[in-house]
Amino acid sequence: MPFDDSVLNYCARWAEKSGLIWCEHIDFAERLSDMTGLPYFAGEGLDKHGNSIETFDGPAAILSIEANREGRNLQRFSRNLVSSPMQQGDRWQQLLARTHRDGQEADEVICDVVVSCR
Repeated sequence: MPFDDSVLNYCARWAEKSGLIWCEHIDFAERLSDMTGLPYFAGEGLDKHGNSIETFDGPAAILSIEANREGRNLQRFSRNLVSSPMQQGDRWQQLLARTHRDGQEADEVICDVVVSCR
């Protein structure tokens, strides 16, 4: 069965408005990065050039959920897209707290979630 790029294409269009795209699957994140040219921040919050998400000042980025859902101060962003929903509530709480925290200047912090079905 061939792969369907509809979720990748949706995420790429979403990123045009700026924000953080949170990914659980490495292959998906790397492919999205290749498609969009956006940096992918994986292990230790670093991209492939060793730059940190915490010093990144671009309008949009792709993040590993596992590597970045805790301990990152990302309140300069107010839009989030989770590309694959997590099952554990504590993981959601940690991820959302990266942008919804002290220092957030936006009136609203938005989190969109991709839910796909066959």
